[in-house]
Amino acid sequence: KTTFSAVLTILCIAFGLSYPFEAIHLTLVSALFVGVPAFFLALEPNNQRVTGGFLSKVFQKALPAGFTISLMIFLISYTYSNIGYNVTSQVATMATYIYATVSFVVLAQVCFPYTKERVFLLALMLIAFVWGITTPLTRTIFSLYSLTSNMTLKLVICLLCVVPTMLFMRVEIEAIKSLFREVKRYYKKVTIGAKKILNRNIEK
Repeated sequence: KTTFSAVLTILCIAFGLSYPFEAIHLTLVSALFVGVPAFFLALEPNNQRVTGGFLSKVFQKALPAGFTISLMIFLISYTYSNIGYNVTSQVATMATYIYATVSFVVLAQVCFPYTKERVFLLALMLIAFVWGITTPLTRTIFSLYSLTSNMTLKLVICLLCVVPTMLFMRVEIEAIKSLFREVKRYYKKVTIGAKKILNRNIEK
């Protein structure tokens, strides 16, 4: 959430776009796909020893998702930014659906390996979200609006591209991490070599 909020804010400022979300949109998705599942998953017994870096594991899942949300919502916002009439509410609705889809994919990744309880939790959260976006009362509460056929088509295309985009982002992030490690290793070798040469000159 922090990643995509920061990146999307920068993109909106750079291209003169209005930020598509309202607080109530984030509340719906964050509650069903972040807050409630995190509470129940944290109660699960776990006797496995924690290995690896905590931050690296968090970034491995958070960054691809955050960049995917930012990219998809930016494309939608930019597409409907200069069409001659105001569709801010519809764009916010589309952004909410994109945010929800990516969040559900991340939740599904976090729940792996699947158990009966985790599958039930995933299904329950998905059913609750579908109920929330289809019931007139909750749609009004969460400021969700009907979309035109053109908007629905673009939204479906974006949703179908969510998983491939996340996989692409993950590959690129891993490539950048590998490049950073190589640069760091090279810098370390250069520094050690420079120190040796400097020590030799001092001894002479």
